Amino acid sequence: MTLALALTCFGAAGWWVLHHSQDSEEQVTAQARKQNAEAKSARPKQGDNNNLGKTGLEQKPKPYMRIPRRFAGMDTSVIKHAGCKVNHEITSGDAILAGNDIASVISTKKGSLNIRERIKVLKEMDTLLPSEVGKLVQFVESGVKPEGMRDSSYHWLVDQIFTTARDLSGDPGNLTKRLAAIASREGADLVVRDYAVQHLGHLQHEGGDMQAIRSVLEKTTGETQGTLAGSALLALQSGGYPQEAMVKQAIAIAGNPSYPTESRITALQIAAEDRTEELLFLARGIMSREDTNAHLKVVARSILSTSKN
Repeated sequence: MTLALALTCFGAAGWWVLHHSQDSEEQVTAQARKQNAEAKSARPKQGDNNNLGKTGLEQKPKPYMRIPRRFAGMDTSVIKHAGCKVNHEITSGDAILAGNDIASVISTKKGSLNIRERIKVLKEMDTLLPSEVGKLVQFVESGVKPEGMRDSSYHWLVDQIFTTARDLSGDPGNLTKRLAAIASREGADLVVRDYAVQHLGHLQHEGGDMQAIRSVLEKTTGETQGTLAGSALLALQSGGYPQEAMVKQAIAIAGNPSYPTESRITALQIAAEDRTEELLFLARGIMSREDTNAHLKVVARSILSTSKN
């Protein structure tokens, strides 16, 4: 009787302990959930800077992030970026660009990013919206140089903009048209036009409009300013232009004193790939004139010396 009573008491006590331990666990869980909910409600909402004070955290909002193309079409809620937030969902293959990346690169105001910072931003871009490519190219088309920026720095920036546009545009046909217009613009910065010609040469291998590119390059070989004609010849050569027509045009440029020396040297070097009688005659004529540029004479002498071997 005593043993049975003891077991009964023990069982009742055990049930009470077990029951109340479960109650305690449920209470702890409920309390934890309540605390989490309160903490969550106290957090500042995205874009709501006025709520920052509720948590005692005075901080600036994080910049928007670009989303790599490999995440295109995914729900951005599953893409985590440490310390960053996404400004809208991706529904196509285009990227979301950091809020002020493009603006900082093309800003013409004094006190903006220096040239190295602009180049760094451009090189770190891995995706661009078509509209953003358009803004970059439009900056070059405007011809407005950032205040206080040296010409050499501006030209470096233009070259990198063209490189970034080629890499990320996704529409080489449209880019061909815009670079062709820049290359053909009379009175514009000669170095900018020259860069446009060079990048048109690259677009020949990147899906650009070959017919449009060759038309512009052929026309540019007639330019007697800067290094435009020489750059156009090199671009045509890289695009598989017919060799006979190439050599003929190169000889015409190399033998014409109205062209700058740089373009004449480039033309003479291209023409030297075919040792024609016309080329040798031109080289002898260059060597015979005392007023000929010394560098041009070096190339002509090289052609004549190798033709004897």
